Amino acid sequence: MDYMQMAILFIKNGNDNGEEEIIVVIERRKVDIKKETGEHLAPKIQLRIAIKGIKISESTSICLQS
Repeated sequence: MDYMQMAILFIKNGNDNGEEEIIVVIERRKVDIKKETGEHLAPKIQLRIAIKGIKISESTSICLQS
């Protein structure tokens, strides 16, 4: 059985300017449950959000609107 799976990854980066940057990677792939293999159907989409003066921790919540 094949189905479409959306994977969303949040990556926290820090740069030399003291800014925190969150990279949101949205990945769409076709997954075969029986073989447990994934076939990439679409390129990864990266949204880069630079946040100044905010300490990002596990409790920080961010709302993304389309």
